Amino acid sequence: MGLSFPIATLYSSVLLFLVFWPGYLVLNTIFKGKDVPFLVLLPVYITFGLAISIVISVVARILFLGVISILGAVITSLVYVLRNQQNITMRSEFNKSKGVTNVICLSLYVITFIYFNLAASIMKWPPPGDLIGHGYIVSLILYKGYTPANLDPIVDYPLYYPPGFHTFVATIAQLFNLFPGEILLLLGSIV
Repeated sequence: MGLSFPIATLYSSVLLFLVFWPGYLVLNTIFKGKDVPFLVLLPVYITFGLAISIVISVVARILFLGVISILGAVITSLVYVLRNQQNITMRSEFNKSKGVTNVICLSLYVITFIYFNLAASIMKWPPPGDLIGHGYIVSLILYKGYTPANLDPIVDYPLYYPPGFHTFVATIAQLFNLFPGEILLLLGSIV
Protein backbone atom coordinates (compact mmCIF):
# COMPACT_ATOMS: atom_id res chain seq x y z
CA MET A 1 0.00 0.00 0.00
CA GLY A 2 0.97 3.62 -0.28
CA LEU A 3 2.09 5.62 -3.28
CA SER A 4 5.45 5.52 -5.01
CA PHE A 5 7.34 8.75 -5.62
CA PRO A 6 6.38 9.11 -9.32
CA ILE A 7 2.71 8.41 -8.61
CA ALA A 8 2.66 10.73 -5.57
CA THR A 9 4.31 13.45 -7.66
CA LEU A 10 1.77 13.00 -10.45
CA TYR A 11 -1.20 13.20 -8.08
CA SER A 12 0.30 16.20 -6.27
CA SER A 13 0.91 17.98 -9.57
CA VAL A 14 -2.67 17.43 -10.73
CA LEU A 15 -3.96 18.55 -7.34
CA LEU A 16 -1.87 21.73 -7.44
CA PHE A 17 -3.13 22.41 -10.96
CA LEU A 18 -6.75 21.97 -9.85
CA VAL A 19 -6.45 24.30 -6.84
CA PHE A 20 -4.42 26.91 -8.76
CA TRP A 21 -7.18 27.95 -11.19
CA PRO A 22 -9.88 29.15 -8.78
CA GLY A 23 -7.34 31.30 -6.94
CA TYR A 24 -5.91 32.63 -10.19
CA LEU A 25 -9.34 33.52 -11.59
CA VAL A 26 -10.33 35.47 -8.48
CA LEU A 27 -7.03 37.11 -7.61
CA ASN A 28 -5.90 37.92 -11.14
CA THR A 29 -8.27 40.88 -11.16
CA ILE A 30 -6.60 42.21 -7.99
CA PHE A 31 -3.02 41.77 -9.20
CA LYS A 32 -3.69 42.77 -12.81
CA GLY A 33 -1.38 45.56 -13.86
CA LYS A 34 0.83 45.13 -10.79
CA ASP A 35 4.51 44.60 -11.47
CA VAL A 36 4.91 41.39 -9.45
CA PRO A 37 6.57 38.29 -10.94
CA PHE A 38 4.16 35.41 -11.54
CA LEU A 39 6.19 32.92 -9.51
CA VAL A 40 6.10 35.20 -6.49
CA LEU A 41 2.29 35.23 -6.67
CA LEU A 42 2.01 31.48 -7.32
CA PRO A 43 1.76 30.45 -3.64
CA VAL A 44 -0.89 33.12 -3.09
CA TYR A 45 -2.93 31.80 -6.03
CA ILE A 46 -2.60 28.21 -4.77
CA THR A 47 -3.49 29.08 -1.17
CA PHE A 48 -6.53 31.13 -2.17
CA GLY A 49 -7.52 28.46 -4.70
CA LEU A 50 -7.31 25.79 -1.99
CA ALA A 51 -9.62 27.87 0.22
CA ILE A 52 -12.09 28.33 -2.64
CA SER A 53 -11.92 24.60 -3.46
CA ILE A 54 -12.69 23.71 0.16
CA VAL A 55 -15.73 26.01 0.15
CA ILE A 56 -16.94 24.58 -3.18
CA SER A 57 -16.59 20.98 -1.94
CA VAL A 58 -18.43 21.76 1.33
CA VAL A 59 -21.29 23.46 -0.52
CA ALA A 60 -21.45 20.59 -3.02
CA ARG A 61 -21.65 18.04 -0.20
CA ILE A 62 -24.30 20.05 1.65
CA LEU A 63 -26.38 20.20 -1.52
CA PHE A 64 -25.75 16.45 -2.08
CA LEU A 65 -23.91 17.14 -5.32
CA GLY A 66 -21.29 14.63 -6.35
CA VAL A 67 -17.78 14.79 -7.70
CA ILE A 68 -19.16 15.26 -11.22
CA SER A 69 -20.56 18.68 -10.30
CA ILE A 70 -17.20 19.72 -8.84
CA LEU A 71 -15.43 18.53 -11.98
CA GLY A 72 -17.98 20.53 -13.95
CA ALA A 73 -17.06 23.66 -12.00
CA VAL A 74 -13.34 23.06 -12.64
CA ILE A 75 -13.90 22.43 -16.35
CA THR A 76 -16.13 25.51 -16.61
CA SER A 77 -13.46 27.67 -15.02
CA LEU A 78 -10.79 26.26 -17.35
CA VAL A 79 -13.01 26.91 -20.38
CA TYR A 80 -13.56 30.46 -19.13
CA VAL A 81 -9.80 30.96 -18.80
CA LEU A 82 -9.07 29.51 -22.23
CA ARG A 83 -11.84 31.58 -23.80
CA ASN A 84 -10.41 34.76 -22.34
CA GLN A 85 -6.85 33.77 -23.08
CA GLN A 86 -5.85 37.28 -24.09
CA ASN A 87 -6.41 38.31 -20.45
CA ILE A 88 -3.72 35.93 -19.19
CA THR A 89 -0.48 37.85 -19.01
CA MET A 90 2.49 35.79 -17.99
CA ARG A 91 5.14 38.09 -19.35
CA SER A 92 8.03 36.58 -21.25
CA GLU A 93 10.19 39.70 -21.29
CA PHE A 94 13.38 39.20 -19.34
CA ASN A 95 14.26 41.71 -16.69
CA LYS A 96 17.43 40.77 -14.80
CA SER A 97 16.05 41.40 -11.30
CA LYS A 98 12.75 39.64 -12.05
CA GLY A 99 14.63 36.81 -13.74
CA VAL A 100 16.71 36.21 -10.61
CA THR A 101 13.58 36.40 -8.44
CA ASN A 102 11.78 33.91 -10.68
CA VAL A 103 14.73 31.50 -10.71
CA ILE A 104 15.06 31.64 -6.92
CA CYS A 105 11.30 31.16 -6.42
CA LEU A 106 11.12 28.31 -8.94
CA SER A 107 14.12 26.59 -7.34
CA LEU A 108 12.55 26.84 -3.89
CA TYR A 109 9.21 25.51 -5.17
CA VAL A 110 10.77 22.57 -7.00
CA ILE A 111 13.04 21.58 -4.10
CA THR A 112 10.18 21.81 -1.58
CA PHE A 113 7.79 19.92 -3.88
CA ILE A 114 10.30 17.09 -4.44
CA TYR A 115 11.21 16.90 -0.74
CA PHE A 116 7.64 16.59 0.51
CA ASN A 117 6.65 14.12 -2.22
CA LEU A 118 9.67 12.00 -1.32
CA ALA A 119 8.63 12.16 2.34
CA ALA A 120 5.08 11.13 1.42
CA SER A 121 6.27 8.22 -0.71
CA ILE A 122 8.65 7.02 2.04
CA MET A 123 6.05 7.32 4.83
CA LYS A 124 3.32 5.59 2.74
CA TRP A 125 0.68 6.49 5.38
CA PRO A 126 0.12 9.48 7.67
CA PRO A 127 0.98 9.21 11.39
CA PRO A 128 -1.51 7.05 13.34
CA GLY A 129 -3.17 9.97 15.17
CA ASP A 130 -3.92 11.79 11.92
CA LEU A 131 -5.09 8.64 10.23
CA ILE A 132 -7.44 7.75 13.07
CA GLY A 133 -8.80 11.24 13.73
CA HIS A 134 -8.99 12.72 10.26
CA GLY A 135 -9.15 9.49 8.25
CA TYR A 136 -12.22 8.38 10.16
CA ILE A 137 -14.09 11.60 9.40
CA VAL A 138 -13.12 11.42 5.70
CA SER A 139 -14.22 7.77 5.55
CA LEU A 140 -17.50 8.71 7.20
CA ILE A 141 -18.11 11.44 4.61
CA LEU A 142 -17.35 8.98 1.81
CA TYR A 143 -19.62 6.35 3.38
CA LYS A 144 -22.58 8.68 3.92
CA GLY A 145 -22.12 10.76 0.77
CA TYR A 146 -22.51 14.04 2.63
CA THR A 147 -20.88 15.90 5.52
CA PRO A 148 -22.51 14.57 8.70
CA ALA A 149 -23.16 16.54 11.88
CA ASN A 150 -22.19 13.66 14.17
CA LEU A 151 -20.07 10.50 14.16
CA ASP A 152 -22.89 7.98 13.59
CA PRO A 153 -22.83 4.91 12.98
CA ILE A 154 -19.98 4.35 15.47
CA VAL A 155 -20.97 6.79 18.21
CA ASP A 156 -23.62 9.49 18.63
CA TYR A 157 -21.11 12.26 19.28
CA PRO A 158 -21.01 15.62 17.49
CA LEU A 159 -18.39 16.22 14.83
CA TYR A 160 -15.39 17.62 16.71
CA TYR A 161 -13.49 19.18 13.80
CA PRO A 162 -14.61 21.81 11.31
CA PRO A 163 -15.65 19.72 8.29
CA GLY A 164 -14.18 21.83 5.47
CA PHE A 165 -10.80 20.12 5.14
CA HIS A 166 -12.30 16.65 5.57
CA THR A 167 -14.96 17.29 2.96
CA PHE A 168 -12.32 18.49 0.51
CA VAL A 169 -10.18 15.41 1.22
CA ALA A 170 -13.20 13.15 0.66
CA THR A 171 -13.95 14.87 -2.64
CA ILE A 172 -10.36 14.52 -3.85
CA ALA A 173 -10.27 10.88 -2.64
CA GLN A 174 -13.33 10.17 -4.77
CA LEU A 175 -11.88 12.07 -7.70
CA PHE A 176 -8.54 10.21 -7.66
CA ASN A 177 -9.98 6.90 -6.36
CA LEU A 178 -7.52 6.80 -3.43
CA PHE A 179 -7.82 5.71 0.18
CA PRO A 180 -8.44 8.55 2.66
CA GLY A 181 -5.03 7.90 4.27
CA GLU A 182 -3.21 8.28 0.95
CA ILE A 183 -4.94 11.52 0.00
CA LEU A 184 -4.46 12.94 3.52
CA LEU A 185 -0.72 12.40 3.11
CA LEU A 186 -0.68 13.88 -0.42
CA LEU A 187 -2.61 16.96 0.67
CA GLY A 188 -0.27 17.29 3.62
CA SER A 189 2.68 17.23 1.24
CA ILE A 190 1.40 20.17 -0.84
CA VAL A 191 -0.20 22.33 1.84
